[in-house]
Amino acid sequence: MRKQRCVPILLGFLIATINVPGWSSGAIEAQWTLLSVALPILLLRARVLVPPLACVAVWGLTAYGLVSLTWTVSPLDGLERVWHLAILACAFTWGSTLRDVRPLVLGLGAGVAVSSALAIAQLAGFDSVKTIHGPAGLFYNPVLMSEAASIVLVACVAVRAPLWALACLPAVLIGQSRIAFVALAVTGLAYMWTHRRPWFVPAAFALASGAAALILGTGKTWHLDQRVDLWLTAIVSPNNGAGSFYFLSPTGRSVHVHNDYLEVWYEFGLVGITCIGLLAWSLRRARGPELYIFETCGLVALASFPLAQPVPAFVISCLAGWFSSQLRVAGVVSDPRGSSLPERRLPAGRQ
Repeated sequence: MRKQRCVPILLGFLIATINVPGWSSGAIEAQWTLLSVALPILLLRARVLVPPLACVAVWGLTAYGLVSLTWTVSPLDGLERVWHLAILACAFTWGSTLRDVRPLVLGLGAGVAVSSALAIAQLAGFDSVKTIHGPAGLFYNPVLMSEAASIVLVACVAVRAPLWALACLPAVLIGQSRIAFVALAVTGLAYMWTHRRPWFVPAAFALASGAAALILGTGKTWHLDQRVDLWLTAIVSPNNGAGSFYFLSPTGRSVHVHNDYLEVWYEFGLVGITCIGLLAWSLRRARGPELYIFETCGLVALASFPLAQPVPAFVISCLAGWFSSQLRVAGVVSDPRGSSLPERRLPAGRQ
């Protein structure tokens, strides 16, 4: 039991804190590399409980990405994309082996808290860790730090870890991702509306006003026309193969569509959207506060690329696998605190 808790805590902490000086992005490639090594090892003796439909959706997308290398304009970039998809498929599979996602979230919360503290120090002039465009903790890019921290913050709230959620807040604010502010505000409003608290109206007004103030206070220009060009390009030209957007984008400089749904459509066409739809359908009966993590990530994906960022993509993949396994195992018991954390009832001989 102790091992079942310590391994997710350690992996969550490491994935949020690893940073290799001298690498092109410091953290991003190091995070993908860590997952490439750790997940196959963890799956060697794991008991996998994934419904066939979800398994087909996740691994089918990876297989189609591999096939798409035969027509993509950039096979090397496509190979990197397929590598990332394979890692996320492994994360999904490993997530199905977890009895409880709380240890993993606690490790991630502790790791993001380190970046929060470091980002505050960077604001004060500490510059020993390489970043671009301002304080970014260990995440190299402040916007990516903010988006990852917003998703981990919601995860900490979902598993009843408010102190770690507060520790993630400086990373969200310092990184100044506008879509992260919007996602947190909408998720908070959705929570309050669902629970119909008597203070919903004043709280909703305060939350919306706070989000608007943060967005306007960033002082950043929106560049909406550039985003629209990227989105329109993706809409009208699907199924170009893995890793193809950089060479075919209208600006010639954007690696991502800045909308994960359109990026899947652009690279993998109807097959990619079908795989995403099958996974969503397999999780339709999932219940619990952890679903707010999906909502936050889904909102961030409307104007960014969390599935190309190791921390958010890892969180969502593990959570999807965990939910899938709980829906397959008979007798899911709700946590008395209101969480969907389950109590597994394993077949005879496995207890």
